[in-house]
Amino acid sequence: MGNKPTGSGLALYAKTVHCPFCEYEFATMKVRSRMAAPYAIDSDFCPHYREGTTNPNYYYVNVCPECGFAFTEEFTKEISLEARAQIKLRIGARWEKRDFGQMRDELQAIESFKLAIFAATLKKEKHTLLGGLCLRLAWIYRDAHNNDEEERFLLLAVKEMEEAYVQSDFVGTAVSEMQVLYLAAELHRRLGNYQEAVNYFSKVTEHPNRNNERRILILAREQWALAMETFRKKK
Repeated sequence: MGNKPTGSGLALYAKTVHCPFCEYEFATMKVRSRMAAPYAIDSDFCPHYREGTTNPNYYYVNVCPECGFAFTEEFTKEISLEARAQIKLRIGARWEKRDFGQMRDELQAIESFKLAIFAATLKKEKHTLLGGLCLRLAWIYRDAHNNDEEERFLLLAVKEMEEAYVQSDFVGTAVSEMQVLYLAAELHRRLGNYQEAVNYFSKVTEHPNRNNERRILILAREQWALAMETFRKKK
């Protein structure tokens, strides 16, 4: 894996954020949207950027340099007393102060996601959010051609998406039920679980809102056909 920072003075800008755990104010780099157009997008929505350009995914997570709490804009602001105690014990007490607020390389991006996944788990964030973090980390490993780690985090992501569907915890987020079902299906397909993939794709194509989310419906039909073809060949 490479360790060169990704970013440039033109693509990046400093954004001031507040840590929801310790209230510390700090600056972190973000990518200007006009400078972040992917040249290709995979069927699980993984964007690909040309070499030498900035990958916004590297800067998706904010990491507080003071206490080590890592979070995204999707994190809820409220932190329970129980979660605070766990975060203080398992993150804050072990944190060696360092700054993630500058240009990040691949290893720093990976660490930022792992910190955020751990923080979200302690905070008991929604399965939808956790699944999204695991999926984005899998994308970074995909770009790095690290198949084992990509598969590891795709498996964690699909488990979270299945829980999100069962518990309906996508309600109130920017993610719809059809999107949750589609991702569960597509991640199962990528992991070689074709029967599970077909079952979830069918839930998408039969969903009451399918005509309101035509893009997801079309993708589901295309990937359902791929899953069925592969499944039949393996039988």
